[in-house]
Amino acid sequence: MPFWSWTGTATQTNAGGGIVVIDVIAGAGNVVRILYARAVGTFTAADQEAFELADEDNVRIVAFGITAAGSGTQNLTFPRASTDMDSTTDTTVTTGIGTPVKIAGPNVKFDVNTSALAVNDTVQLLLWAWVKNQAGTISVARSTGTVAAISPTVNEVY
Repeated sequence: MPFWSWTGTATQTNAGGGIVVIDVIAGAGNVVRILYARAVGTFTAADQEAFELADEDNVRIVAFGITAAGSGTQNLTFPRASTDMDSTTDTTVTTGIGTPVKIAGPNVKFDVNTSALAVNDTVQLLLWAWVKNQAGTISVARSTGTVAAISPTVNEVY
């Protein structure tokens, strides 16, 4: 399987703020197996970011990781355990340790999303994946406020 590496940053430019959502979509006839993802948020106020899987109706299927609300720089990685796991741990967040997430077709999305951000707050996504046929598609269309399409700094399949 070819390897896909992608990095890009989304910026909230609406003076009133809004939510940033960066979707990773495999596309028709394609499969993307996400091996590692990292989200780096730079927030003015106490905000958070999450990795999730969403269906064709944009309904969350599962959350893979959520940062605690905070200002400054927030880092979130996949795979990772969101807490120390033992027999008494109960969490609504699942971990992908040792198991990549596989998305197929145009309807299921792996995403990083945020709480409502202030103007000029940013979220950077770094992604490493195996792909069946080609690179997937990155979209910010589900964001609120004003978030321009991302011009990636890295977008390579090899």
